[in-house]
Amino acid sequence: MILVLGVIILIQAAFLVIQLVGWSNPEFGAKLNAFLQEKNAMDLAVATIGSLFVGPSMILVAYFRDFPRGYFIAVMMALAVFLMIYLNQPIYPVIIGILIAMPGVVLFLRFLQKYPLHREETKHE
Repeated sequence: MILVLGVIILIQAAFLVIQLVGWSNPEFGAKLNAFLQEKNAMDLAVATIGSLFVGPSMILVAYFRDFPRGYFIAVMMALAVFLMIYLNQPIYPVIIGILIAMPGVVLFLRFLQKYPLHREETKHE
């Protein structure tokens, strides 16, 4: 947990430093924006920090709850937040939500096959 949180803090600090240098040195900011092409460095920083708030916290919850599928969900949710913020398109979380729900539906159908509902005919008077 210390390692995961340490890496997250380092990444967030790096993005903060890049932003501060970009604001104080317009030439560096222009080079950074040219590197990112059409997107602004601020968009990238906000998207990355947003996904870093969602992903690692969900990974820690999956770890402490001993929920292996939670790692997949955490990574996909972090990706959804990143894409939604960076590309400014709300369709990505919907698509990723469907991808998250598909394994759950498969598990549910397997459960229903293994434990089918028994229909008992009772007469109500």
